[in-house]
Amino acid sequence: MALLSKRARGVLFTLCLGIGWCFGAAEARAQDSSAAAPHASSKTANNAEFIAAADEVLHQMSEITGLKLLTPLKKSLRSREEIRAYVIKQMNDERNPAERYADARTAEALGLLPKGFDLDTFMVSVLTEQVEGLSC
Repeated sequence: MALLSKRARGVLFTLCLGIGWCFGAAEARAQDSSAAAPHASSKTANNAEFIAAADEVLHQMSEITGLKLLTPLKKSLRSREEIRAYVIKQMNDERNPAERYADARTAEALGLLPKGFDLDTFMVSVLTEQVEGLSC
């Protein structure tokens, strides 16, 4: 049960990051179309909108999965670079480079990956871009 809750929290965290990315992308588009400098009050409003949207998604996911939230979820807006650094840190915390290399070579030997495929770089790219994909 603890593993399931940890996984569910990870999914919810990813969804909240995606919502944050959506608001960041919308803000960037608004800045591109407007020559006026952004105001501090609009940034605060966007943060408030993000928190409200994240709370709504979190509530909906809790209902859909039937899992109750065990601890409050921290919400914040993150840049692509911050998300990438987080993904790399998590990868390094979970497995050392030698283990990841062995896993990639095993998958290669089984024909699951092409020869010489850089799985680490691919996974970092996919997991970083996955959040951006939620804004489309």
